[in-house]
Amino acid sequence: MMKGILFGLLCILATSSTYAQVFSGLEEIDKAKKEGFYTYINSEEKYVIEAWKKYLKQVGSVENGRNSGALHVYSAKIKEISDKPVSLLSKVTEEKNKTKLFVSISTGPDVYIQTGHELFREASNWVEEFVRLINL
Repeated sequence: MMKGILFGLLCILATSSTYAQVFSGLEEIDKAKKEGFYTYINSEEKYVIEAWKKYLKQVGSVENGRNSGALHVYSAKIKEISDKPVSLLSKVTEEKNKTKLFVSISTGPDVYIQTGHELFREASNWVEEFVRLINL
């Protein structure tokens, strides 16, 4: 009986670790505070930057920001989020032995996807898919 419960808990922990937790927040990107959301990835910063850049290339032309780890796609076509192009600014940094991926997606002038936005679930699912792919 106890072994069955322990096995069940281990299965739950193993499957839940493949999904990322996404939080709303602010981050400075290219000397400007941006609203958006972030997650942590258990991989080295340089690998996350490479993989994120490759993932972003699927949705548009990727440009490097002024700071290390900053990547931009100004007319991102992310069908999972919107039928219209969105502006995406992102930053990858290392924090306390974890890599932080911050994403700011603008759907219009001064309209950013964060908690409470009608597209937050779609945007966070899109980022969670990246985390799932990088953890394979």
